Amino acid sequence: MASTAIIGKGNRSNFRAALLVRCLCDEQGNRLFTEADTEALGAKSGAVLDRLFDVAFKANALGQYGIDAAKKN
Repeated sequence: MASTAIIGKGNRSNFRAALLVRCLCDEQGNRLFTEADTEALGAKSGAVLDRLFDVAFKANALGQYGIDAAKKN
């Protein structure tokens, strides 16, 4: 529940981890992390989180990626 508050209240201090908790999954689509893992995941390597975040952002068509994809369709 903590990461929902992080996103919902506008506190972006752990935004990357909060998004990754919701996006990272195994081959069957089972989430790899729970909401309770957000803070611990956010404490991991910033470089790794950045790379994963960029992939999740593109795969979910968020931000400018989503705008560009929508314009192509």
